[in-house]
Amino acid sequence: MRATAREDCEPVRRAGGVPTLLGIARDTREAVQEALARTEGFDVVLTSAGVSVGDHDFVKDALEALGVEQRFWRVAIKPGKPLVVGQRGATLFMGLPGNPTSSLVTFELFVRPALRRLLGHADVEPPRVAGRLEGKLSKAPGLAHFVRVTATWRAGELWAKPLGTQTSGALRSAAAATHLLHFPRDTSSLTDGSHVELVPLSWVA
Repeated sequence: MRATAREDCEPVRRAGGVPTLLGIARDTREAVQEALARTEGFDVVLTSAGVSVGDHDFVKDALEALGVEQRFWRVAIKPGKPLVVGQRGATLFMGLPGNPTSSLVTFELFVRPALRRLLGHADVEPPRVAGRLEGKLSKAPGLAHFVRVTATWRAGELWAKPLGTQTSGALRSAAAATHLLHFPRDTSSLTDGSHVELVPLSWVA
């Protein structure tokens, strides 16, 4: 299998793909469309950035112009909401958000399972493990949050401690995290000691 990625290819390799870098396109509709037009013959095409609603977000329009059928755009998660997925023939196109952590999280939750499915694996979903929350969390209902945490074993249970910053552009917390804590979309608060669901991270060495 071949897959393209704009930045680091290691997540693709770990998922079993053989990556090819196609470089960085300028923030113009023409440049993005030209870059995407060079993807003939690839199984999966990954892009990073340009999928939201800003003045320079041209990936969705470029895909449409190239005849890619959009399967969905935006998912009810944070980080990673502006994800676009489409298909043209046998090629799957997946446009990831530009913020580094959003891109990592959507790769883990959506791209990695898709690559594994294309490689013929039956069990493709990220594993989920039970844990306990160390501390408190709160948010508005509506989006599921995937909180970066460090998890350690204590007295036979896996305790997850949220990292200090959870903004989409914070690479330090992504690098330090061992798991993502699933904070359900309709839940507004989690108290200290709450039973939680954790997703082990494939990018952890």
